[in-house]
Amino acid sequence: MNTSAMNTLEQVLVTSPVVAVIRGVTSELEKTLTWLMSVGVRAVEVTTNTPDWQQGVGLAISQGFAQVGVGTVVTEDHVQQAHDAGATFTVAPGLNARVALACRAHGLIHVPGVMTPSEIQAALGMGISTLKLFPAGPLGIDYLRALRAPFNEVRFIPTGGVSLASASDWIAAGAFAVGLGGALTESGADSNDQTSRLLRSLTGASTAEPKL
Repeated sequence: MNTSAMNTLEQVLVTSPVVAVIRGVTSELEKTLTWLMSVGVRAVEVTTNTPDWQQGVGLAISQGFAQVGVGTVVTEDHVQQAHDAGATFTVAPGLNARVALACRAHGLIHVPGVMTPSEIQAALGMGISTLKLFPAGPLGIDYLRALRAPFNEVRFIPTGGVSLASASDWIAAGAFAVGLGGALTESGADSNDQTSRLLRSLTGASTAEPKL
């Protein structure tokens, strides 16, 4: 694992604890990314099941996001493609040793999805301690609290069913950061003022209105 890169990801998420998940967005992506940047989001992932996702990664890099990743990375080919696209980290819905090893070989941070204590222990055995808790929404905040007791060293990023309204509750319960997908991108660049205010409250961004 690229330690310096991981430290950078950790530092970014400490100050702005949101990973924006771009999935299936094919129109106005540039405006959506501009909006996310304006409300203080500094880490974004573009999933492999988004059309032309490599171009999306390049666009996010050009927008100046501190960390740009690729999500739904489930094969070694995805890892190679993410590396070639210039990503700094990868995210997966589950834990796969071959994918994790391929990320390490390419110097990419890998954040695998976990749900059970056994999966968490397996990830820790691979030297991975920043983990995506997935699907977080159906599991609930109390489940995160229960996991935090024996796994207090793990940096959990709840993703999947986490709403903007509940994001601060997840962080208060011990989440290192939250992954927000549909909650952000369903309305995209036309997101309303309330959405922008909630995001700024999470990221600590200026209260000035975003310029789209």
